Amino acid sequence: MYIKGNHSRSDLISPSFSQSLIYNKASGEAAILREIGANKFLTKMNSAQWIQKNDKFADATIQYTEERKAILGYDCKKAIIQLKDGSTFSVFYASNIVPSVKEFEYQFKDIPGFVLEYEARDGYTQKIVYTATNV
Repeated sequence: MYIKGNHSRSDLISPSFSQSLIYNKASGEAAILREIGANKFLTKMNSAQWIQKNDKFADATIQYTEERKAILGYDCKKAIIQLKDGSTFSVFYASNIVPSVKEFEYQFKDIPGFVLEYEARDGYTQKIVYTATNV
């Protein structure tokens, strides 16, 4: 994750693909660059498209827990996010780091800090945990 002013870039690297998301908070526009094997894809979105793409995260509720965990030396608190379809996932966030651009990971925009670890589902079968490796 890189943040400067109203701009952010987040890089996600996994064994099966890599992705970079570039987001401009001032305009609400985003670009997603994906590399899957030898194939490369670019998706550009205006503000309305960005909001529509993230509609599944609208009206999510957040349950804060007492659980804590140290990640890269930061004291992180746990929160559980429940989506409107009933699915849930957990995040660990450092409340002493507050990014200037929060919408780059739309599902975390209401978390009161910087998310350093979260879980995701590969379809409905496999849970994947993403953890920051450097701050």
